[in-house]
Amino acid sequence: MNDFTTTFTVSTSPAQVFDAINDVRSWWGGHIEGDTATLGGVFVYEHLPEHRSVQRITESVPGERIVWHIDEAHLSFVDDGGEWTNTEIVFDLEPADGGTRVTFTHRGLVPEFECYDACSGAWSMYINGALRQFIEGRTADYTTTVTIARTPLEVYRSILDVTGWWNTATIGDTTAVGDEFGFEVEGLHRVHMRVSRLEPGALVEWTVIDNFFGFVEDQTEWVGDRLEFMLEANGDGTQLTFTQHGLVPDLQCYDICSNAWSFYVNDSLRQLAEQGTGSPESHAGTAPPAERARAAVESRS
Repeated sequence: MNDFTTTFTVSTSPAQVFDAINDVRSWWGGHIEGDTATLGGVFVYEHLPEHRSVQRITESVPGERIVWHIDEAHLSFVDDGGEWTNTEIVFDLEPADGGTRVTFTHRGLVPEFECYDACSGAWSMYINGALRQFIEGRTADYTTTVTIARTPLEVYRSILDVTGWWNTATIGDTTAVGDEFGFEVEGLHRVHMRVSRLEPGALVEWTVIDNFFGFVEDQTEWVGDRLEFMLEANGDGTQLTFTQHGLVPDLQCYDICSNAWSFYVNDSLRQLAEQGTGSPESHAGTAPPAERARAAVESRS
């Protein structure tokens, strides 16, 4: 069988790599419930509506090997949604060049599968991108938490009202998975998002399809990032945890973008949910984050 496999090498010990792989929530994008680190442990991975699967840890040799058996799976974008069922995900580790060579194999994921192109592409992104970056210590994703004096469902509805807390010029829909939306602050920021996951009262997730910043050199910053709003009841209110997966300190935009998110999430979105009126960016670009970005553009001129 021509199972999908990919390999990379990092300057990190096998023991450290082993621990990083077991911290599945930090590199495999989606919602994960269960035990991801113990032999015999079972966990559920969901990236709804496209993917739900149940993994059981059948081998766990510290610093050497990890194997997950997929007990059940459902892929919504192929005719046979169970193509992954009874396949195995294998991580083999070996010392190499003062670090570790990681060989990832999805046993049973073969070119004959309808999902092969999409699934092999996703694995390449998660293994060679997210996992490798996490192992190398470059995944300190920006996150912030705020408590809002409203119910989770009320906060959820406020998040979907993007014009009410982020940018009044936003066009497109935000209320269903697959909806696309975006806005432009001329010369500073243009973004195009897709709604990738919604769980009323619990979760909102967007994926960045395209992005432009007038104040950075690398225009791939933000592209492919996931913006996640996690909601949890907290006393008489809601704890909102916002994370931008991919917004890390070594990016040129990090300082401006993290400061902007702090303003929009902790102040503007909270105000919208609690008081009915937020402080979104206007067409004139009057909100503080735009002024900081405009100053950055001028400093490069």
